[in-house]
Amino acid sequence: MVAYGYDLYPFLPRKSKTAYTISWLLPCIAFLSGCGGGGGGGASVSPPSLQAPPPVNRIGASELGNSIGLHLVSATSLYEDGITGSGHQIAVLDSGVDAAHIELSGRVIGGGDWQGSTQGLADPNGHGTHVASVAAAARDGSGIQGMAPDAEIVSYRILNNQGIFGAQSGNVMLPPIMADIDRRGVKVVNNSWASFYEITDFSQSIIESALAQELQSYRDVASSDGPILVWAAGNGGENDVSIRSGLPYYFPELEDNWLTVVAVDQNGYETSYTNRCGISAAWCITAPGGGDDEVNNGILGAKSGGGYSLKSGTSISAPLVSGALSLLMEAMPNLSPQAAAIRLKETATYNGLTTASGCTAQNCSEAEMRKVFGHGLLNVSSALQPIGSSSVVADHNQKLPWDRTVITAPAILGSALKDGLKGAIAVINDDFDGAMMLTRLDPTIRSAPREISLLDAHKPAVITAPLPAGLFIAHADTAPVLHDSPAELIDVPSSPTDTWQGWLSKTHKKSQSVMIGQGHKRQAIHFMHHMHHYPQVPYWYGIGLDKTHAWMDGEGHGALRTGDSASQWAFFGLTHYQGPFEFTAEALIGQSELTAQYPSLIKGGKMTYDSLAIRSTYHAKNFDIGFSIKQPPALRDGYVIIDQPTRIRSSSVDHTPVRFNLNLEGREQQHLVFVRLKAEDAMTISFAARYIEHYGHHYGRHDRQMEIQLSKRF
Repeated sequence: MVAYGYDLYPFLPRKSKTAYTISWLLPCIAFLSGCGGGGGGGASVSPPSLQAPPPVNRIGASELGNSIGLHLVSATSLYEDGITGSGHQIAVLDSGVDAAHIELSGRVIGGGDWQGSTQGLADPNGHGTHVASVAAAARDGSGIQGMAPDAEIVSYRILNNQGIFGAQSGNVMLPPIMADIDRRGVKVVNNSWASFYEITDFSQSIIESALAQELQSYRDVASSDGPILVWAAGNGGENDVSIRSGLPYYFPELEDNWLTVVAVDQNGYETSYTNRCGISAAWCITAPGGGDDEVNNGILGAKSGGGYSLKSGTSISAPLVSGALSLLMEAMPNLSPQAAAIRLKETATYNGLTTASGCTAQNCSEAEMRKVFGHGLLNVSSALQPIGSSSVVADHNQKLPWDRTVITAPAILGSALKDGLKGAIAVINDDFDGAMMLTRLDPTIRSAPREISLLDAHKPAVITAPLPAGLFIAHADTAPVLHDSPAELIDVPSSPTDTWQGWLSKTHKKSQSVMIGQGHKRQAIHFMHHMHHYPQVPYWYGIGLDKTHAWMDGEGHGALRTGDSASQWAFFGLTHYQGPFEFTAEALIGQSELTAQYPSLIKGGKMTYDSLAIRSTYHAKNFDIGFSIKQPPALRDGYVIIDQPTRIRSSSVDHTPVRFNLNLEGREQQHLVFVRLKAEDAMTISFAARYIEHYGHHYGRHDRQMEIQLSKRF
């Protein structure tokens, strides 16, 4: 990509630079402040021996498919989480930007024009438009997408139609530009322009003399809250970066606000054109810049006047880094620009990179990789994740462990809690740098498994012992049926109790029981009345109450710690006999309310649920055969209240409680066909085939089971 101007030796061929003696140098220093240039193009050098990369996708492929640079730096998964650079600006110092291009329309602000009168909103050269689109092309479903598709561009035109400074100089243009950037509060400045010469070609004193006013403008904004200046490393194929991108080598006060970018192709290979990081490795990073064959393997970008074109160069690498900084500062609102730059360097990686000589992270030392690639390849996804230990910032600035933050949703809720909280977020504090970052809560949600045991899943094995005066003691997880009843729906899935104690009164026509369950996590009271000899249609009904030290059979920890829950339910069932046929129908309805547990993001919740079952059985002398259709207890409606961040301050977070409604997408339904063989000595052998729709409330998931059960009554 040729947008190179001249800083030194404007009249000398690039390839002849080293042949000239120092006697040529002093008369030419004046040109350092008189001309400038772009980061594209450069001298031709012998290409390394690389496997030819495949051609890039052209327009007509998917938007992200056309934006190959985003894939290599692990950015494509971020946009679904709403991280797009919204609310942030990127200053682009270049040849202007075509503000009318569809990829940038409505998001380009004129910063000024030092080469004409366009205010930076037009681009006669085309370089600046391509650069701006790599940073911020719209996410609109067509064409290409930039790294920060909702960021605004502030365009400062410093290059003329030929892509050089022309009659202007950095000392004239940069001081007012940097002052305007500071006044606007722009935090990222993209400089996809460079000199032909490396930072080591001249001494500190020469550069300081030639760039005095320009250097001072950089010093004026070099602070923790000042902008990060992102620089193209240059396209000379040299071992060190160009003059301006290497300035911190001589002027270390600039380093914390400096990022220089070298290029690799879409396969992670060092390109022949890119300068290496060299002595600037401490503030240098790597990003895709397109292949050596620009025509076939360049990076697609917006073309001034409309359409798209392919270009290669460190000019293209730089705006990917500029866009990434905007994403970081959007996702981590308390992050200073300097801290954002540190995160990019800290999370960059040598994995996937190959030098021109074949060095990789696996076969060469870190020092060798560092000379070429600096800190390594930009990895946006890693930069947006905690680097050190981290905690969730809750109400009253309580810090709760993020690595322990998980909630197991009650089986009754199925996937409703995970689905309902897809919009819920939390703020994570990273101990690495104190960064406050937003994260989704729904990945921390698990679903409690539905317990589906053998044929009589509703009747777990119980051991009962009668006591005087109708008193009973029983060991069972759920409320036991202490009399001859076909009831299934009498208790809800919940934390088990250790022992049920209670009273049973049984006469010829009816029975009733009151049971009290005691356990480590659950206390319950259960009442049931049964008219078991009512003519033709025996029936039963009852109620249950419990308090669970969790949310029914679910439980939360860390920032989603759950408190106690109280549940109440009622049930009813009846059986009709017609000759050898038995027909049974049952229903259960209930509610559960979750109380807040401090400290936690969860401030409460409530749900109602129900269950239905019907069965038909044919009774023969030695066997029974039948079928049933059952809907296990499942959510009807409900909500959970969770603290949501409203404002992130430098060291604290403001919250407000938000209600998230819960809706179950798929209702579990169990279809059962069974046969019971009646053996001697009160023994039965049961065979069953069960088909389960929306298994465990996972919509669209099904399961089939074959079951066998042996039971004996003592």
